[in-house]
Amino acid sequence: MQGIRLEPVLLVMWFAGGLLIYNADRIGTDAADEINVSDRVRRDAKFANLRGLLIVSAGLTLTAVPLLIGSLRLTTLVLVGTVTAIGYSVRLPLLSCRIKDVPIVKTLFPPLAITVAIAGMPLLCSEVVLPEKFAPAIGWAAAVLLFNVILCDMRDITGDRITNVRSWPAICGVRNSALTLLGLIGVMLLSCPLPILVNTAVVGYLGITALAFPAASRRQWYYDWLVDGVLFVPVIVVLSS
Repeated sequence: MQGIRLEPVLLVMWFAGGLLIYNADRIGTDAADEINVSDRVRRDAKFANLRGLLIVSAGLTLTAVPLLIGSLRLTTLVLVGTVTAIGYSVRLPLLSCRIKDVPIVKTLFPPLAITVAIAGMPLLCSEVVLPEKFAPAIGWAAAVLLFNVILCDMRDITGDRITNVRSWPAICGVRNSALTLLGLIGVMLLSCPLPILVNTAVVGYLGITALAFPAASRRQWYYDWLVDGVLFVPVIVVLSS
């Protein structure tokens, strides 16, 4: 979307980063998780032994790849980003709380961190000036990712409020969160760095997913397949380019 040649090694690093952060977030169980996603907590417990192996493997990959390609800038971004992202789920020694415990940051941090990774890493791998499509691509990607996180946090409102987790939906309520989703759809339509038909398909998919929320919000398959179906967006983007 930015008009930058995609380095294949970034695909490996993005995948390793996703494995590392996702599994690090599952090491400990929040009190809110026992209320919001008790079935997922029991399901995740079956993979406890594998989780450590995935974390170590992903961490080694993230460390080794930038060193192998000789990019000091990329190495620095990965190290800082990894520590910061782990601090989202685990309280680091110099911090008074986890990043996810800060009001509203719980909702905003994941899409911000992922946007920095997908937008910043290609720039660090290539000697180019800031692309002309940089701003709309960033705005569009951040809106898609935030849409995904808000839907998940809307599911978790009950447990989050009981355990004093201050996500955006927990503070603002379902109605205002739904209005936020509508605003994000507007951002996607206005920024539109993709071919119009592709952008319309993506926005339409997200809109249908949001409309299904009242009827399917307590169903785990809804999040595994529909809400996280946004993960298929990169495939659509690549195939359309």
